[in-house]
Amino acid sequence: MVLCQELGLGEELVAPSTNTALIWTRGHLRRLPDDTVLGVPTRLRTLWASKIVSPAGLARAGLDLVLPADASAGDRSVAALIDSRSVSRSASAWSTHSWAASMPGRPSS
Repeated sequence: MVLCQELGLGEELVAPSTNTALIWTRGHLRRLPDDTVLGVPTRLRTLWASKIVSPAGLARAGLDLVLPADASAGDRSVAALIDSRSVSRSASAWSTHSWAASMPGRPSS
């Protein structure tokens, strides 16, 4: 905000009218669950209710509760991590897009 004010744009700032995020997936515009952190759902129940992912994608997400943690060494990009844990390319694309939309920079670097 300070930068906008310094540039003389302070009067142009408008508060968002909503805090809801939507994503186009599986043929519909769907609301992200309220319990997301940086676009990543934190509970399987609300992920299921949102219908953002397919039943197979939901099952794969549930496996993360029992699979061993990623043990790769070194720095990995967000895209590489998601690719290694996703059930499909579409799940990977959705996750990477959600993360990228909420963070500066590129998820693949």
